[in-house]
Amino acid sequence: MAQPNELPTMDSFVQHQLQPYFIFSGHGECGLCGVCQEGFNDSPHGIVRISTCTHLFHRNCLLKWFNSTHSKRNTCPACRKLLFQLSNLTPEDIEAFAEEAARHLDAVGQIEEEEMRKIEEE
Repeated sequence: MAQPNELPTMDSFVQHQLQPYFIFSGHGECGLCGVCQEGFNDSPHGIVRISTCTHLFHRNCLLKWFNSTHSKRNTCPACRKLLFQLSNLTPEDIEAFAEEAARHLDAVGQIEEEEMRKIEEE
């Protein structure tokens, strides 16, 4: 099994390991997307195959899975094969840290203002 640091980034994986898959009409039922559980036949969504495990998904569904907050979002939704390394911080993490930093700065600013008032009153 590949170690996480040997895996590609998500962007690299999407660019190089998702293969377009075409279904020709009249070839019978072609199965369901493992994410949305809707059929592939007559689907307006592009269909992709993960090259490392050959599972099929609607492209948009798979990208939503990869960008979700699910702890296994860097795996195939069907077989859970590890596909790419997760970045250390998600956009949600960065936003949460920024909000907390802003709260701390506000608190420091209030303390500084109180200290300046005390000095001015003396």
